[in-house]
Amino acid sequence: MNPILSLMNSTNTTSLLGFTQGYLYSLPGLILQGDFVAITISSIIFLAALFIVNKITSLMLILIKKTIFLLITGLAVYYLATDFHIRLLASGLTLETIVFGVFGVLIGLFGIFLSIKTWFSGAKESFGEIKYGSDFASKDKGLEIKSEDEQGIEKQDIITELKGLKNEFSLQMIKHDKNLLSVLVYLIIGQFGIFSSPTIAPPNPQLGLTFFFLFLFGAVIFVRQTYKNFRIGLLHLIIALFFGLLLSLILGYFWGGIELSTLFSFQYFGTSCVVAVITGMAVSLIMGGK
Repeated sequence: MNPILSLMNSTNTTSLLGFTQGYLYSLPGLILQGDFVAITISSIIFLAALFIVNKITSLMLILIKKTIFLLITGLAVYYLATDFHIRLLASGLTLETIVFGVFGVLIGLFGIFLSIKTWFSGAKESFGEIKYGSDFASKDKGLEIKSEDEQGIEKQDIITELKGLKNEFSLQMIKHDKNLLSVLVYLIIGQFGIFSSPTIAPPNPQLGLTFFFLFLFGAVIFVRQTYKNFRIGLLHLIIALFFGLLLSLILGYFWGGIELSTLFSFQYFGTSCVVAVITGMAVSLIMGGK
């Protein structure tokens, strides 16, 4: 290319950038003077900036949420590993310590792997929504709009759908992160974290029972609001509840050193076991899904 033309193009580009920069700096003064063009350009810039901030904020909130629960999982595994090490030094290689310690650590490491995977998948989906937000929205609306014929077919297939609940549930487990395996893994991690760390038990069984039922009420509302299929979410909640109660009895006796007479009485709700059930279920229901 001719050097003179290159110099002219460079000069024109520099002049354009300088003019744009100067005009942007002068926008506040022009707006105060009532310049219609300046007001229009400023409004467009403001809306564009607001749109970008909104997109970035939604992305940051998702990443912050995933990061917080990744830290919670890591902290629970840290407490478990530390307690496991202390027990080994204090009592040696007993069968009880090895079985529960190794099992807890392995489940914890698997939970960290799931948390990291969920973090990256959440980041990928967030970037996808930022890049293809309008396309995704139109697709979602298209899926939500159903013709009368489709609704009629769905009504006819209700019985078949109920009979195939088990298969549908298994399919959901494969396709989505919000599955029973993840729920149970995080439930185990949460309970091990409670029994392996300094935990304040309820002051009395009555208060512990009250908090327990309040949590269950809140958990049902949470499942209703977050699960796309409330039936599957409720099934997850019920299984997590029974599994959590059973696990709290096992860990409470073998890992927490609580007497069986206390565990199988009303005094159970005054121990750290009920805290473990509530915490484990809370972590599992939140972390078990996207």
